Amino acid sequence: QPGGRLLASGGNDNLIFVWDPRSNKPLFEISAHKAAFKALAWNPHNFGELLSGGGTADASIKLWNLNSVQSRQPEEIFSVEAGGQVCALLVPKNTKEFVAGMGYPNNEIKILDLNNGERIASIDGHISRVLHMSLCDEENDIVATLSADQSIKFWNFFQKEKFITESKHRLRQRSIEFISDIR
Repeated sequence: QPGGRLLASGGNDNLIFVWDPRSNKPLFEISAHKAAFKALAWNPHNFGELLSGGGTADASIKLWNLNSVQSRQPEEIFSVEAGGQVCALLVPKNTKEFVAGMGYPNNEIKILDLNNGERIASIDGHISRVLHMSLCDEENDIVATLSADQSIKFWNFFQKEKFITESKHRLRQRSIEFISDIR
């Protein structure tokens, strides 16, 4: 958690542990993924909210509320089918969206709504799974993606948006700029 008040960890046992760094016992154990979890990201907009992404056999993204300490169980805010292995998650501070770096079968990058997990965009850009993502420039939301295809790509996912109303749905169209590729 930003500020160092909580730490999340997990692995191939399909379990996520949430720790108070001052204690040697976990505060929470989350066992909702059906496969090894591959990705974690704290929500910088709401303290105590954690995104988790499962491996190929699970292929889901879940948002957890860890503030429900009365029951000693995290509350699942949403769970969405990701369509493949979730390898990396990233939540920029300047938007209510998050980015998922995917692996098998499509190796794509997805932008999703942080309120409900609905897909906003899917971007092809790597030929192998996305292993890591990082914000390079928090002011302009430049995202770097590192892939098993041995490339690093820089993206500006959040630069321009325009909204179109169609039926009862609000569809978002955006210009996604591919900035650079390092190999």
